[in-house]
Amino acid sequence: MGRFRYILATSATLLGVISLSIAQQPGRTVAAGIRGSFTTSSKLFFNPDAASEVLRGQFAELDNVYGLGIELRWRPFDSGFFLGLTTEYLSGTRDRSQVVRSTFGYVRIAGKDGYRVVPIELSGNVYVPLGTDAVRFAVGGGIGGYFAQRLLSVGGVQAQDVTTPFSFGIHVRTTFEYRLIDRVLLSGELRFRDPEATTTSRFVTRQGTYQGVTFQLPDNELRSKVSVDGMNLALGILVEVL
Repeated sequence: MGRFRYILATSATLLGVISLSIAQQPGRTVAAGIRGSFTTSSKLFFNPDAASEVLRGQFAELDNVYGLGIELRWRPFDSGFFLGLTTEYLSGTRDRSQVVRSTFGYVRIAGKDGYRVVPIELSGNVYVPLGTDAVRFAVGGGIGGYFAQRLLSVGGVQAQDVTTPFSFGIHVRTTFEYRLIDRVLLSGELRFRDPEATTTSRFVTRQGTYQGVTFQLPDNELRSKVSVDGMNLALGILVEVL
């Protein structure tokens, strides 16, 4: 009985917020824009399938990841509710040397390691019944699909994807809008998500040359896991097109 009352009270509060939003939010229905983003932290796990818990937990932190994306919005029936479709390009890399076999024995070769992630996310959002047509706040959340790829190179030789991993996840977001001029909005956002994708890659060639040294590359498949678990901040421009 107590749980039913809680659900009823929460539903009534949400309906009240939506009703006030519908009453207070005139405007156009379709907007499109471009945005830049900043993700505070992410992780690249090197041995996600290892039997040892210690090996499975080994990862590299890739912080301060910048991204670029676009957003489409649709607000049906001139209401205080809108659907948002966003996609962006995220890429985090770091320098990482690798010990490999060469004609001179085992040597350490410079390389890079990291990931590329393209999130495609759909969210439902409700304007908070505060502010004016010039300044608005909204809260929401939704689902997303995430394409991931590992970016691994040794001595300039790039590993190739064996599979293109795709995973699903959820997110929550809070947005702020400021109307600069008619039809043009400055949009800011705070988003939380935690997509994880396991990638498989391998080197298609068995050897490479770096600074005159010929070295051997592994021929086995390399499994890794990408986790973009940091807070995502975005700032962009939206244009109301309809």
